[in-house]
Amino acid sequence: MTEQVLTVRCKLSPTDSQAEEMEDTLKAFADACNWINQNTPAKGLTLNNIFNFSLF
Repeated sequence: MTEQVLTVRCKLSPTDSQAEEMEDTLKAFADACNWINQNTPAKGLTLNNIFNFSLF
């Protein structure tokens, strides 16, 4: 069975306040990714493990 992937591309025009909130959100996401990268073993890591790890 072939999996279909759809992609949406759009241009955002946020207000200054919205842009600042998006930047804060993106930084928090990047910080979380870096924390996970630094605190999990390099081998045997799966998306399911990351999801379960993030629940604690």
